[in-house]
Amino acid sequence: MPASVSVKNEGWDITERQLQRLQFMLNNDISKKLFEVGIEIVNLVKFLVSVSYPPSSSPFNPPHLRTGQLQESLDILDYDEFSITVGSELDYSFYLEHGTEKMQPRPHLIPTALEVWKNFPQFLIDYFDKEVTRLG
Repeated sequence: MPASVSVKNEGWDITERQLQRLQFMLNNDISKKLFEVGIEIVNLVKFLVSVSYPPSSSPFNPPHLRTGQLQESLDILDYDEFSITVGSELDYSFYLEHGTEKMQPRPHLIPTALEVWKNFPQFLIDYFDKEVTRLG
């Protein structure tokens, strides 16, 4: 006879198998959502750096488009089940983001990622609400 565990809370039952299935689905859905977030960040940063030069961008604003290399280089650099790295492999993108002794920063990746990421907790809340309703 297979072993199982039930959790009862306010009139609904969840078996161990349902919890395992929920965990698998959650991991899979979080991974998909994380990839979508990465794409959203890339697209938004590409839009932000599309303002044409001249003039130069103001400090603490995204850099303006000069050659298009930065814009074209923006992509998802690394991705696995629980993390994603978005950016550019161009050396000067780091200096634009963080500044140098002679140039104030033109942040474009970090502020955009933080802005897009603010919506992720709501995704989790909505996800759990939907699944608890479905299981209940």
